[in-house]
Amino acid sequence: MQERDFKAEIENARNDPAQLRKIADEIQTAGGSRLLVIRAIQRARAADTGPHPLGKASAELGLPRPTGLPLYRYKLAPGMDL
Repeated sequence: MQERDFKAEIENARNDPAQLRKIADEIQTAGGSRLLVIRAIQRARAADTGPHPLGKASAELGLPRPTGLPLYRYKLAPGMDL
């Protein structure tokens, strides 16, 4: 039986959430790495949600993209350090 390259399959299907979930199920059925299952599921969720909703608005205003920092830590103008 030929060994499947699940990493490559996950990478090739990175924008297709249905295919990524199918790959995750196949990895789990084959007894493969749980890390690969988690990676496939995370990529499927990311493909479902799309880009961050504030990403475009922040870019238009010249603000940094949200990264999860507390709001008071973002620089809102060049040269302003808190």
